[in-house]
Order: sequence, then structure tokens, then C-alpha cells
Amino acid sequence: MRALWVLCFIGCTPTIGGDRVAAPAAPSTAESEGTLWLAAGPGDAVDLHFVRAATTPRLMELRVAYDGPRFLGAEPLDAADAADKRLVVQDEGETLRVVLISTSNLNPIDSGPLVRLRFEGEGTVDLVGSPSIFAANDGLKLGDPLALGGR
Repeated sequence: MRALWVLCFIGCTPTIGGDRVAAPAAPSTAESEGTLWLAAGPGDAVDLHFVRAATTPRLMELRVAYDGPRFLGAEPLDAADAADKRLVVQDEGETLRVVLISTSNLNPIDSGPLVRLRFEGEGTVDLVGSPSIFAANDGLKLGDPLALGGR
């Protein structure tokens, strides 16, 4: 039964014993869009902030591109901590794959600061609007790039 709930929470229509079970109706486009943006943190840090949509995600995968600065590390912030999510960041060269997930809970990720990314040096950081493997990101509005170090 737990798998059924996970599938429903990420926007899929599960199948039980061959019968299709409809997922809850999606809210209108205006209500269903969340917003994610970058803000300057302390020093050369960049904070990812999130305003949730009508449907609150239970997990999230994001891509962050960076040009110029050196990536030093990341830490979860208030919204990720409150949802008891694990932060996984994979550095793929000039792109970071940022995942907030938990294998032990289905807590919603609410509005607030999600993640602090630490960089060193001048450059730009930008959210990448690539397709995600998680349906929880559908309709997510992305903010503008952020310049680091006076660029």
C-alpha cells in the first residue's frame, strides 16, 4: 500500500490489480505552479528558495548550472530540514544535480529556503529548466540567474 501513496504523491496514476485508480484532480495552472529562485547568501553562497504550489511536492530534483565559480559544497536549509529530507548534490562539471528526498517519510516540502550552495570566485549561477524524472517539479517557475563576485 505504501507504493500506492508514493505514486499518488508524485503525480502518477497507480494500477491496483489491473484496475486503474485515478489520481486526484490537478488544480488550475495558476494554482499548480510553484516558484523557485536563487538569492545571495552569506559570502559567495547561493540560497535556493521555494514557494510551494497548491500541490505540495514530497521530493524534488533540480539542476543548477554554474559558470566561473568553483563549487565547494551544499547544506539543507529550513524547508528541507522541516520536511526531514536528505540533500543529495552531484557535481556534474558545470551543472549540479540537487535532490531532496527521503526513503522514510512522505512529508511535504513547504515554502521557504531549501538549500545553500557554497561557491568560490566570480561567475554566474542559474536554474536549469530541464525535464525532471520527478513529476513533483511539473509547472515549476524558475527565477533569474544570479551573479557572484561582482560580475
